[in-house]
Amino acid sequence: MICSDHRTEKLDDALGFVEAFFSFNAEQKTAWNGLAGALRDGSDVIDKHCAAIKDKSEVPSAAGKLAQIETMPTAGLEVVQEGALRL
Repeated sequence: MICSDHRTEKLDDALGFVEAFFSFNAEQKTAWNGLAGALRDGSDVIDKHCAAIKDKSEVPSAAGKLAQIETMPTAGLEVVQEGALRL
């Protein structure tokens, strides 16, 4: 789902759910806005990792499949870290 065309829609739904569920104080709201912005802006990073997975024409080995699975949490961490640098 992360590499699908619906990624932005799913992200907006998830962010909207969090914003509707929680009551942030001013400091938390500032931090939340930074995180939400980083997640939205991180689409290019995710696209890069999705493209790397899709470009592989051969069927990966078991170790290769595990490496693919590891790709998305690593990409997500990269997005959050880049967002944290902007705060």
